[in-house]
Amino acid sequence: MDKSEKNYSDLIFKFESKNRLIKCLRKDNQKFRFNTSLLKVLKPIHVSINKKKNTEKKYIILEINETYDLNHEYNCDDFLITINKLHEISQESVRKNSVKWFNTEFDDIGLDLKVKKPIETQKEKQFIKIVIPNDVNIINKITNLEKNNYIDAEITYNGLKVSTDYLMGEYEILNFLTKDEYEKNIIDKNEEVIDNNQYELINKEDKEDKEDEENKEEDEEDEEDEEDEENKEEDEENKEENEENKEENEENKEEDEENKEDYEENKEENKEENKEENKENKEENKEENNDKNNDEENNEKDNEEENKNNKKIYKNNKIKDKNNQEKKNSIENNLKSKEKKSKKTNNSDKKDKYIKIVSRKRKTLVFSL
Repeated sequence: MDKSEKNYSDLIFKFESKNRLIKCLRKDNQKFRFNTSLLKVLKPIHVSINKKKNTEKKYIILEINETYDLNHEYNCDDFLITINKLHEISQESVRKNSVKWFNTEFDDIGLDLKVKKPIETQKEKQFIKIVIPNDVNIINKITNLEKNNYIDAEITYNGLKVSTDYLMGEYEILNFLTKDEYEKNIIDKNEEVIDNNQYELINKEDKEDKEDEENKEEDEEDEEDEEDEENKEEDEENKEENEENKEENEENKEEDEENKEDYEENKEENKEENKEENKENKEENKEENNDKNNDEENNEKDNEEENKNNKKIYKNNKIKDKNNQEKKNSIENNLKSKEKKSKKTNNSDKKDKYIKIVSRKRKTLVFSL
């Protein structure tokens, strides 16, 4: 099912009073074709009967997305945007030809009331009625549909259907895909696109590889040429450097000879100076060693004298300790003897006292000491 390019500028409107239709065709006398999105089927076949003319018309009723706003194009898919655009173009055509077709002029409000959008609302559901043509194949296909199935339909815009009170856009179904067919079709198309893309990629890669090889060869040739030129320049520079180096080498040779002579002279001078310094150092070392030895001897003597004095002091201290101990002992002995004497005297006094007391109480008793 091919989707047409939506070119609205070549649409032409003609009023057919017999058919009560403002017919819309393209400049090539073909009807404007486009596809719906996937829409839910509310009623596969709805029959409308005109009793006066004794005719009937069949419609398929499809539900429009609940979030679709009749007055704005947000939450609209491509199908609904196309419906809105066709409605606006139809309104403008009626405005331009209103005197010719209806012997009256419409202002904006009158035009909105006269030309209605094909989206209707009933029981909180928005839907569109699409005419089913007198084609056995399409009728049989539609009869196989059930309520709440989804289809993607190819439809045409016939123009504005004229009734006594208003004008409304009329659409006609040409063919449709069920949801399963639609999804399969998308998968097949995606696979084709992938295959085409892969083919293009492979071709691109081959072309790029060839170009890369050619560029490599050119680059290699260019590099070789550049290298040759650079090598020539380097050779010339090296020649000049070699000549300069030769001159420098000769100068260096002369300097080396001069340095040799200076080195020999310095050797002799250094030998003599070193000899004298060694002598002086030896003498200084001797003096230092002698001084050290003398200091050591003096230190030993001093230490010996100190030791002797310490020994004497130690002996004297010992003697003092002995004397002190003896004094202590004598003092202790004296104290002990005094204590003994005092005890004896105390005992005697106690006895005397006791005798006196007894004699007072019992005069008849006589105690001998």
